[in-house]
Amino acid sequence: MTDITDFLDTHPLDKRTGQFAANELETYREKIPQELYDFLEQEQKSIYGNGFFRTVSPKDFHEVFDNWGLDGKNCFAFLRSSFGCIAYYHKEKYYVLNPHIALNTTISGNLFDLALNLVLCNTTSLSVGFFYDLHLQYATLPELNEDEMYTLIPALPLGGSKETSKIEVVKMEVQLDILAQLYDHRTSE
Repeated sequence: MTDITDFLDTHPLDKRTGQFAANELETYREKIPQELYDFLEQEQKSIYGNGFFRTVSPKDFHEVFDNWGLDGKNCFAFLRSSFGCIAYYHKEKYYVLNPHIALNTTISGNLFDLALNLVLCNTTSLSVGFFYDLHLQYATLPELNEDEMYTLIPALPLGGSKETSKIEVVKMEVQLDILAQLYDHRTSE
């Protein structure tokens, strides 16, 4: 069992929304570290921190990663934020993709506990990597469906800012595609 005490202290469990399909996680057993597998098996489909984080299947964002110029078939998502930022595992490291600023950041080497319990609990890391500050600032935002995210209108590359843009609920995959196009399908590190 993976110890997620610090993570849950920062982002308490809101609710379990279901389970992954019977063999869905098993497909990725050899492709992701045991600790990550255990976390997903233990937590299943869950929402944390007043809707801020949501567990996702390792397969959910392969096309999205490809669209951002990353090695999609070898990027295995495990968490995503309310603003569409995705925490994932790729070739022995953990990363976060923030599509609003086209930033792909290493959040940890190969230690899942470090990624989950330290980095994803650090307010500064969360604000830059996941827009946690915006999530906290707008506590009255509507609850998201599984396929939705919050976004800034206008988007940052179109002259928007965290301070002046409106926040709207949009379909996640559509918005991630739009943002990838605005950034010419490239990220910075």
